[in-house]
Amino acid sequence: MSQPSDSPPIEPFPLDPLSVDEFTTVTSILRRDRDVRAGSVDAGPELGWRIASIEMIEPSKAELSAFEDGGPRPARRAEVICFNRSANATYKSVVSLTLGRIEVFEHIPGVQANFTVDEFVECDQLLRAHPDVIEALRGRGITDMGLVFFDTWTYGHAVAPPEFRDRRIGWSDSWVKAAPGANPYARLVSGLHCVVDLNAM
Repeated sequence: MSQPSDSPPIEPFPLDPLSVDEFTTVTSILRRDRDVRAGSVDAGPELGWRIASIEMIEPSKAELSAFEDGGPRPARRAEVICFNRSANATYKSVVSLTLGRIEVFEHIPGVQANFTVDEFVECDQLLRAHPDVIEALRGRGITDMGLVFFDTWTYGHAVAPPEFRDRRIGWSDSWVKAAPGANPYARLVSGLHCVVDLNAM
């Protein structure tokens, strides 16, 4: 039976991707210092935050070259894109894992973060249960919701209707499969396009 090792953990190479523990640390620092709490449950009465992306910030070539020549280890840092659903506001943050603190946290006005996987799932659930959508499909002879596929995309700023440009809006095409497991894109439901305010779901 092997014995637990007392040796210190091996530090990642500067270009190694973020680990699971590092992702957790980034979100913990944001929660601690900026009260960024993803999800509505622990956000209380407000809609809360969503984190759209967390990416490692690679060290510069100069930092990496110095490290390989025996110099200091470059700091581990992450760039985070997150958004406050209640305020409909997007933020860009830089978190130092080496120092355990936020270096940058700035509001980026006039932009929307990319849609998250959670939003795609929730939008599908909303459309699938919405009485207006069900009725519109029924009027086209479609009653088996298991065959319906909703394909939601973000509006680009340039093509979004002016009345929607300050909101987090998705445009959803509707498709119906000929049978379970068939190509979901084979049959477009003509004339049915749903517009969803994702922050109001």
